[in-house]
Amino acid sequence: MRLLVITLEYDAFPFSGNGVYAQSLVRGLEQQPDVIVDVVCGSPEHDEEACNSKALVKIQLPRWCSLDGACSHREFRDQAIKRLDALYEGGHPQPDLVLCVDWHAQPIGAHLRWRLGGLAMVYLNFRVFSRGRPDGFLACQEFRSVDQAWLTLALSESDAALLRAFKEDADVRVLLPPLRRDLEVRARDRAPEERDFLTCVVRLSEEKEPARFVRLVERLAKKGAFDEGLIPVLVTGRAELDGRAELVERFLATHPSAQAFPFQTPDGLAALYARTRLNVHPPRYDAFGMSIVEAAAFGAPTVFPPGADVGAKRILSFRGDDAFFELDLDGDGALDPLPPDLSRPATAALAPSRPPTAASRPVSAAYGTRAAAPAPAPAPAPAPAPAPAPAPAPAPAPAPSALALTGDDAVMALLADRGRLAAVGELARKRAGFWTEQAHGRVLLADHLRPLHEECARSKAELEEIEKEEAKGDACAYLEGAPPYDPSPPPPPTTEEELAAEDEASAAGPCAACGLDPRVPRFKVDAPEAPSWRTS
Repeated sequence: MRLLVITLEYDAFPFSGNGVYAQSLVRGLEQQPDVIVDVVCGSPEHDEEACNSKALVKIQLPRWCSLDGACSHREFRDQAIKRLDALYEGGHPQPDLVLCVDWHAQPIGAHLRWRLGGLAMVYLNFRVFSRGRPDGFLACQEFRSVDQAWLTLALSESDAALLRAFKEDADVRVLLPPLRRDLEVRARDRAPEERDFLTCVVRLSEEKEPARFVRLVERLAKKGAFDEGLIPVLVTGRAELDGRAELVERFLATHPSAQAFPFQTPDGLAALYARTRLNVHPPRYDAFGMSIVEAAAFGAPTVFPPGADVGAKRILSFRGDDAFFELDLDGDGALDPLPPDLSRPATAALAPSRPPTAASRPVSAAYGTRAAAPAPAPAPAPAPAPAPAPAPAPAPAPAPSALALTGDDAVMALLADRGRLAAVGELARKRAGFWTEQAHGRVLLADHLRPLHEECARSKAELEEIEKEEAKGDACAYLEGAPPYDPSPPPPPTTEEELAAEDEASAAGPCAACGLDPRVPRFKVDAPEAPSWRTS
């Protein structure tokens, strides 16, 4: 099977998780037997790294580091269509399926459907760009992508619900991204290290809510959380660091030990996560959150805001046993106003508040926000002796770790409880490690792409039969009101039909055209190429 993957961001200077996932997806498919993958991607203009890309077609674009409506999607569309047309006219093998990553690739896939004669398109939605903007340009593009695709794959149930709202009968499924191969290998061979980082790995964009992490670090610094060796670390885009963004400056001013780094190579990420005591993922919505699984592979657990709708939590949760934490990261217990899209019917009930699960239950008293104070010890039964029983000794005061803590106190207590962090981190490591690129490619191919290809082949065969029948014109059995086409010859006329025809001919007299006796059977069996009843 030959597949064509169209993605604006791939291996030429990737700037977000979309490019990382696109590479993992292609590598996983290439590891399957009898599968060939061609890739069409974008790259920054005049960038030397584009020459090292493994893509079949690379389109250099004037604007980079953006995937929303401000990106170079028109240039990507026009150049990709032109290059692909020339490629297939020159004899390059045509694909069996085309996989379009996000809305940027949809016009190219739609063109290939027409150009290559009914090519089936799969829409790989790595992020719902129209979330919170249901009536704009991006919503229109995503509707077209869902409408024209035979199959849509999303990264979370929340995203799938939004995409189904575009088209009720659309085939929308969920497929989680895998742990990338280069980190899987490094995590397996990594020796234990001292964990002294409080880490956050996000872009400085509105949807990632990095300000929540910066505010948390500011408050923890005032409480002395970083005075005994714990180091706050922010990893973000190089452009924000080089431009000394205001939020970066504010973060570096929280404590003398605070450090900020650009997005790292696999070796750099391995060194970072191996020293991470707790990974903070600040947004309340994220389609997946690649850094969560990467940190888990190195035994570093992640903490989320309460009820966060993040796709990666599904990998770390099994039968109600969660390998992550949910704590109030806003200090005062009051969350910021929810994004407008969370009030839409499609997502209103997708992130309900949940009671503590098996993993969080042992620490809910110490780190939860709803744990009740310990009940007083019951009074002892009165002694049968006539002398009054001595008063019971007062119950010992609960240890500080058993108190119900909220806000920053809960985060401080969690950071101090290294045993609990290590136990949950080990559970997260085991769950993140099984979902590899090879396993992802096998599931994608066996459960989604091969069945779709077989269905497409059957549909094409049925369409060819219909077109053959329609080419017969008046003899076509598919004309409106005609019975369904039956390739077998019709049965001969019955005796009653022959007698009725003779009576009709007798009443009509001799034939006006030839003068012959018309009392002969007027029915005959047509040739197989025109299987229908006719009269002479």
